[in-house]
Amino acid sequence: MTSAHTGSRPDPAHRLVLRFAHRQGAGKGVVDAPIRLDPAAPDTSGQLPPGADPRRGKPLPRGAHDLLAELAYPAGRIARSGSAQPHGDPLGLALQTAFGLLRRETCNPYNDHRAHPSVRSKFPVHTFVTEPDGRSFWHDPYRVALLPLTDGSGPPGEAPPGGATRIHLVGRYTHLPAYYRPLRGSLTEAELGINLRSLALALDLFGLRESAALRLPGPGDTAVLDALGLRPTHEWTLPLTVSLGGLPAPGAERALAGEGVPDDAEPAEITAVNRTQNGDGRYEPLPPSLPDLPDAPPTDWADVLWRRTSGRMPRGLSGMNGRRRPAPATALTDGAAWATVEPPGAALAAVASRLRLTAVVQDIEGHPAGTYRVRRDGITRVPEGAATPADLEPHYGYPLTTGNGCDVRHATALWFVTADVASLVAEHGPGAWTLAQYAAGWAAQGLGLSAAAHRHYARPTRAFKDAPTVPLLGLAPSETILLAVVTGTGRYLEPLLDLRL
Repeated sequence: MTSAHTGSRPDPAHRLVLRFAHRQGAGKGVVDAPIRLDPAAPDTSGQLPPGADPRRGKPLPRGAHDLLAELAYPAGRIARSGSAQPHGDPLGLALQTAFGLLRRETCNPYNDHRAHPSVRSKFPVHTFVTEPDGRSFWHDPYRVALLPLTDGSGPPGEAPPGGATRIHLVGRYTHLPAYYRPLRGSLTEAELGINLRSLALALDLFGLRESAALRLPGPGDTAVLDALGLRPTHEWTLPLTVSLGGLPAPGAERALAGEGVPDDAEPAEITAVNRTQNGDGRYEPLPPSLPDLPDAPPTDWADVLWRRTSGRMPRGLSGMNGRRRPAPATALTDGAAWATVEPPGAALAAVASRLRLTAVVQDIEGHPAGTYRVRRDGITRVPEGAATPADLEPHYGYPLTTGNGCDVRHATALWFVTADVASLVAEHGPGAWTLAQYAAGWAAQGLGLSAAAHRHYARPTRAFKDAPTVPLLGLAPSETILLAVVTGTGRYLEPLLDLRL
């Protein structure tokens, strides 16, 4: 993809994106004051999207985890023969696998947990399903059902060929409180990438990937938001849409129970950046989302998804605490393989190829403590003197306090996804910023699943301070940390309430 920049000075869209990126990178803590958490701050998390009818819905199948327990990690798959459905509704099972509830941790103040992480369990990304006849539904993980939408204007967007079913992933910025400021944009869009990876995995496991294709949004592409009745549209991201062919006829609706939803204020700058996109409206095939792992730990998919966690603390405290423990070489090599799987969509893959992945490790067999560059073709150690986890803990934005745990110094690996944003935007246009968030989230979800297979937690974060951290990683000052993932062994165990159905 060529750059939209043709002159010696960036155009207004470029300047908007670069200013926005600066506030979250080198300008963090200078342009914006540090985030101060306020549990009482209003947001829209936990509320239904506008137009979702909680009184009726299509119940989704139960028992996905029982099927997954029969699948060896990482190569196991549910077999399909043509259009035959040996286990009933494969799309319903895939939706429950990707987005359904897993557990409640009795000491964790941010409940409930799913197969993918979310900022303080706000889960701003919504899943909508449009059937071949044009009717649209919202996936409700608590009611375990698809709720019909009553406020849309019609079938969303241009239909894919063959009357396929469409899955729309759409983020709502206002699920994150206003004190997150511009980070509401980047965090929500990173979660779109995380959710896309979770969906892609589920489609792979249930034999649906080969009929799937991804559509990245184009500039100002709000037709789907209008059609789904997502108003005010400035609260919502543009959608990532996956089409699926060859599915059985949808089930029938029945009566349910539920509640309603209020509005929030406009995040104008966040929305303006999101509406600058690189997609061209084409559907592109969904490639495999899993790497080859010849030496993967012996486990099954139900166990891996169940163990996916961002870390724990006791007695309702925030943060994560861990302990140092020797780890096999695969804790690094498998994580690298997961993180470097190319995301779908040509524009997204092109931007992802320009991102950098750096791992700071300790206690991993065969890899001396220090800093490593991770690429698809291998892992190389940065020269002596590079950072260790203990060097980086002072620059983590949520330090150890009486109310917050922080064991960055005890982490097995710290993974940093970074980019030279100015070069990225110059080459791929201002839409590259949002695509970079998708790509960072895609990689982070892979790291989370790899960590779970090794019985490690994996905590995605934007809290490392760029100015002191980037030099410690041996990177140029022009690099911005898009997302980091802290992985290691948890210190605390507690009873877990199983929410799987």
